[in-house]
Amino acid sequence: MMRLSNRYGMQGKVLVVLSLTLLITLGILSPLCAQVETEKEDYLYDAEIGLVLGYGFHRLSGDLDAATLSGDATLSSACGTFQEGSGSGLALTGTFSYYLHSRLRAELAASYADYASTMRFGCVDPAEIRTPDGSLSQALTDHILTLNRKVIQGELGIWFQPLTLPIELGVGGFVGVNLEDGYTLHEEIVEPVNAEFTTGGQQRVYGTGAMGQSGSGSSAGLTFGLATELPAGTSFVLRPQMRYYFPVSDPFNELSFRESSLRFGIQIARQILLFPPEAATPLEPGQQ
Repeated sequence: MMRLSNRYGMQGKVLVVLSLTLLITLGILSPLCAQVETEKEDYLYDAEIGLVLGYGFHRLSGDLDAATLSGDATLSSACGTFQEGSGSGLALTGTFSYYLHSRLRAELAASYADYASTMRFGCVDPAEIRTPDGSLSQALTDHILTLNRKVIQGELGIWFQPLTLPIELGVGGFVGVNLEDGYTLHEEIVEPVNAEFTTGGQQRVYGTGAMGQSGSGSSAGLTFGLATELPAGTSFVLRPQMRYYFPVSDPFNELSFRESSLRFGIQIARQILLFPPEAATPLEPGQQ
């Protein structure tokens, strides 16, 4: 049997993990839901559409070589590599939910998220640093990688209310596609103070381009959520919420790089009725 490429092999493993997670969670929740009422006394809706405005705080981890990114072979990885970083950005999410039980709903969501972030490491640069007296010297510099990453994400998950309190827990999976993946590499002098590069200034840009050299790239992972529900009229609800995105694959095939995100937001949802209950059939004359 012909083996699939590593890329599709990873995506297959991700799909298996996500499927098993959802099946196991549904198996655990089913007996719990059987113990509660399956319909509310005033059951006026069975689905909802919503919009979430959120803001995410990102954490990066990896092992990115500045020489590989910039194409400058004179940069030595012995000086250091980009291993950690952070960032933040807005996210806008559209949601559709269908109630499987009164305390269990399935959700399909699509998001546009800003994953802008920065990574850095310190290095002793042995050349091309000029001190205020005009002599050349070694200097302590920081190498900084600025990422301009925009992502479209699709999510599938379930939310359930384990208690009578208006608190929901969520679990699911996501797949993301990079819309933008630009980067800028620059170096700035930390010490000695007032020293400059021989080209002038205390900063120098030495690399720009796209992180994904062979395409836009994609990623996948798991999502975990916490929300509370606040009534807002007869058919609207507000949900302050928190979602954590845990990646299980790299967004760029060529690079060892992952980015998790903790996103806070508020959702406004309109409750709707997709499947109205069947009306009772009128009795014919003579029927009791």
